[in-house]
Amino acid sequence: MPVLAGPRDLVVVRPGGPTASEEAGNQVRRLIREIAVRAGWPAESANAFYFNRAEDALAHIAGDRPGFILTTPGFYLAQRAALGLDPLNQILLAGEDTHRYHVVARKEGGPASLEALKGTSLSGAPLAEPEFIERVVFGGQFDFGTDIEARHGRALSSLRKLCRGDLDAVILDDTEHDGLPSLPFAGELVTIWSSPPLPNTGIFAVNGTASPGDARALLSATADFCSGDEGAAICETYGITGFRPVPAGAFDELIATYGAGKGTP
Repeated sequence: MPVLAGPRDLVVVRPGGPTASEEAGNQVRRLIREIAVRAGWPAESANAFYFNRAEDALAHIAGDRPGFILTTPGFYLAQRAALGLDPLNQILLAGEDTHRYHVVARKEGGPASLEALKGTSLSGAPLAEPEFIERVVFGGQFDFGTDIEARHGRALSSLRKLCRGDLDAVILDDTEHDGLPSLPFAGELVTIWSSPPLPNTGIFAVNGTASPGDARALLSATADFCSGDEGAAICETYGITGFRPVPAGAFDELIATYGAGKGTP
């Protein structure tokens, strides 16, 4: 039986993430199939879609009106009011419900602190969401385009350019930063700043599309999701160790900082 668009659909949005390939689509469909099984939904009642460009995701969401969105803090903050996003859970990374960002520079001749980034060039995959990095991660300390030349780029490509002297600094997420020691040129680089811990996001219900009953069923279905053979395999693919319900007020500080566009990093 064909799977039709509907209120149990899941859209996975990761701006700047891996290419929206057929393999990526298969992975998110595998995720929603397992959620459907655990939620007690008919398999044909839910489908899933992956986007690595916010504009493509928004066009799909406007046309198909999915009930659920799994996305980044940046997309949530930018679209929470327009889409009516209600937090259900948070992903866990290595058992943690927070993550950090890190700025790396050359040991010789590079900026030595966060403050020294003013007047430099910065690249990295997180800059696919520049407003989030500018407002929340850097706390409004810099204006991109005026204080810093910010360029989106893949982590490895950006790090190579950094070593060649084509960039002044690179911003990395935890996973990318953890992989630094394995690079042959790691000895040329130094971490000059790491952000305070920021809360992970996870799956959101789209208000007015997802029913309260389906939202409760999905929340229950994702509890202990990484247990069992299929759940464990899916979690390994996504590099997560589980989901947990969102505590009350978990995103209040993010929302306030993003809205103000300033703060203390």
